[in-house]
Amino acid sequence: MENMPMLNGRKIYKKNRIINNNYLSLSGNNERVKYRFSASHDFQNGTLPNNKYNRIILKPDMTFHISEKIDARANIQYTETYIDAPQGGTEIWQTQAMRVAPIYSVQNQLGQYGPGSSMVNNPIAGVYQSGFNRQKYKELLGIFELTYKPIEDLELKGIFPVIRLITGVKTVS
Repeated sequence: MENMPMLNGRKIYKKNRIINNNYLSLSGNNERVKYRFSASHDFQNGTLPNNKYNRIILKPDMTFHISEKIDARANIQYTETYIDAPQGGTEIWQTQAMRVAPIYSVQNQLGQYGPGSSMVNNPIAGVYQSGFNRQKYKELLGIFELTYKPIEDLELKGIFPVIRLITGVKTVS
């Protein structure tokens, strides 16, 4: 068993992970329009194989001054999220990895996965062999407002919310 990687759950937690967050924001106004636009992208590489998180958010917010008495506002957010997670979720695999003594090999000389221990199986073999779930979420949230000011100190406001959620889960072996 020389030169074979050992199964050490503590090293799994200490594995280098990539976490990347990017943001962009623009805003401005003139006599008729006030606007703000923001975009963000978040990416995280998980501690286990087949474990990733990727999210994009686009968010425009615009107010239109139509006349002295009427304003219209549109506040929209579109979110797209992709999550890859091992079958059974990440918690069970990480918990098992922490319980295994670091004396067991991940694989033997023939390339077969090691047996693990008497307490738990080889969680790394489980993560690689059981496949993973690829989850995709798309959300569209919007608030549309119309404000009417017929006289001073009186404001009538109509608010129209829009919510749309699309989800999908695909199992990849």
